[in-house]
Amino acid sequence: MLIDEEISDFKSINSHTISIGVFDGVHKGHKYFLSKLLSESKKSQSTPTVITFKTHPLSLLNPTIKIKNITTTNDKIKMIKNFGITSVIPVTFDRNLSELSGEEFINKIKSIIKISSLFIGPDFSIGKNRETNNTNIKDLSHKLNFKVFEIPKIKQDSLIIRSTNIRSLITDGKVNLASKMLGYPFFIKGLVIKGLSRGKKLGFPTANIKIPDNIILPSNGIYATHVSIGKNKYFGATSIGNNPTFNETDKTIETFIIGFNDDIYNKNICLEFIHRIRDEIKFSSANKLSIQMANDVEKITNILKNTSSLLN
Repeated sequence: MLIDEEISDFKSINSHTISIGVFDGVHKGHKYFLSKLLSESKKSQSTPTVITFKTHPLSLLNPTIKIKNITTTNDKIKMIKNFGITSVIPVTFDRNLSELSGEEFINKIKSIIKISSLFIGPDFSIGKNRETNNTNIKDLSHKLNFKVFEIPKIKQDSLIIRSTNIRSLITDGKVNLASKMLGYPFFIKGLVIKGLSRGKKLGFPTANIKIPDNIILPSNGIYATHVSIGKNKYFGATSIGNNPTFNETDKTIETFIIGFNDDIYNKNICLEFIHRIRDEIKFSSANKLSIQMANDVEKITNILKNTSSLLN
């Protein structure tokens, strides 16, 4: 079974305060939850540990539901560790794992690490057919000798902070609201690849980003972005869409990096999405598109000078 290989390197004789979940986006709600876990681990002098699924279990259990992630597994692990969690164990949710009962899954973890406490949320469930949940996990905890702490969810502007809601905001283009729930600007990392050089001909050379696999994208439109290249950060005007003015069909992510002219082909950059300024529009000519792009850059520059106000 794949999970046996994945968790074997984490074998430990220490007691662990653990949580099990996807933790996609590592948002404000997750951080509130993890702060409670950290507090208990300090009290019990145990190792704070998160067991996180690399992909959402629903993607396997219901293939008709295509759930794209807010963050990559590597970024998720880094953010959880940066928050203070000592041990982060990424596991693959595969068919074999989905067939385990809740008790079998917990026992598999207990064979590697000693569980002193398990932290769960109100919608917690593990095991085949979600058989072990927040209503009966305490029965299992008494049997297997560990404590259970249930932590409530928190809200942002009357909406529960959860990854599902954040994904919906992102796909609706409401990146500023998604970022408020995340507690940081929603970002996409990608490799700069060769494009058709249309932006250069229009006077606005763009960096074309290879669309990352399995990462959620904002809706088509024009966005104010911060662009990180190495240790430097720039203002960016980012277009997501199909270039309707030129009757193209392939989806692209293109960014005009304001005040930057270096060659960055085959380099990885990071786009932080701050605000959506308009829909994607089909213009009657390339010249009219160029005029609009100039207006977009001016508007985006003004927005990004006041970025902090958009995240409060």
